Amino acid sequence: MHRRLSRYSKINISGLFSSKKNKNPLFFESYLECYIFHILEYDPNIKFIESQPLTIGYEANGRFLKYTPDSCVIDVHGKATYLETKPILKLVNATNSIKFKRIKKEFNRLGYEFKTLTELDLPSPQHMRNLEILHRNSFGINSDSCCVDFALEMLPTQVTLREAIDATLAVGLPKSVVSYLLFSQLYTCELNAPLNNDALLTRNIH
Repeated sequence: MHRRLSRYSKINISGLFSSKKNKNPLFFESYLECYIFHILEYDPNIKFIESQPLTIGYEANGRFLKYTPDSCVIDVHGKATYLETKPILKLVNATNSIKFKRIKKEFNRLGYEFKTLTELDLPSPQHMRNLEILHRNSFGINSDSCCVDFALEMLPTQVTLREAIDATLAVGLPKSVVSYLLFSQLYTCELNAPLNNDALLTRNIH
């Protein structure tokens, strides 16, 4: 059950995140949630992501309350984990601390993991900027696209970003395939540094 989304506030912004790990776009209600979706999308151990996947009931002080988690992920082993994304200052206040302990207890009773995520779970700002760039530039390329296999056969084990882009364009491939190779971690590079022409890409498959 999806919560009703307000489109914009001075504190938060809502929108849709395009994911290759779900055929439907993911709802987010804050910049922090959007950043977390980038991290989950990039994580090779996560195979499926869903936003606001269900609503559960839990008891607090004799009252029956409802709760909808921000997202759910399923890892490569089939394990589901439900997630709440909150700024650390909101998460550590007494009311929310007790609330989410109760919610975690209820999810555990149902046989599921429950975790809270904050801005402390984000990588460096430069790393985040690079993930945003790669995600945006790689969309439209899929794992079953022939251009991915062609690029993997053509590119050497190590290559600079400029060389990789020039090589793909020279054979008629879209340069977005290079972003796809990086975001899918078929190639890796240093994401804590700017993605300039000299950035070194290294093949990450054996």
